[in-house]
Amino acid sequence: MLKKPATLGLAAVLALAASASVPSFFTVKPSPDFPAKEIRDISITFTAGTFGNEITPSFYPDVRVDGVQMSVTYHSEGSDASTLVYSLENPITEPGAYTIWIGEGSFTYDEYFDWDNPELEWMVRVVPGDDDNVGVDIVESENNVSREVYRIDGTRVTGTGDLPAGIYIIDGKMIVMAK
Repeated sequence: MLKKPATLGLAAVLALAASASVPSFFTVKPSPDFPAKEIRDISITFTAGTFGNEITPSFYPDVRVDGVQMSVTYHSEGSDASTLVYSLENPITEPGAYTIWIGEGSFTYDEYFDWDNPELEWMVRVVPGDDDNVGVDIVESENNVSREVYRIDGTRVTGTGDLPAGIYIIDGKMIVMAK
């Protein structure tokens, strides 16, 4: 039995892309790939404009986090207004995984074709941390115990700051140091 190849129209392609969370012609922040300190601003950038990238928000955007409707303000950024930023009235700072959902028709994009957005959905993980190292803090050792270090031939090593490559016995355990 021969099967005919299927052809998809634009609506079907957008529907497929929407089911895959975020279509490839949009980039979103906070990113699903990196943890965030908080969810304060949600930005959507249209990257595939033919004649212009301008994004125009709806007067009543449907923005939800974990299914809860968010109260937002919005503005456009970039020289070509290609980025739409929704600012949450109450930022989310509690650590955990959150699903961000933007309802279909919450904005239009591409100033030439004036298309409404498909449904967008992605997960963001909020973790505690400072601005520079989200979720990763400096590890400090409080153990200043001097250790007994011997070479494999049994001679004791003093001044163990930087041991050269070799086999050592440190606190009774055989350790191989490779450089």
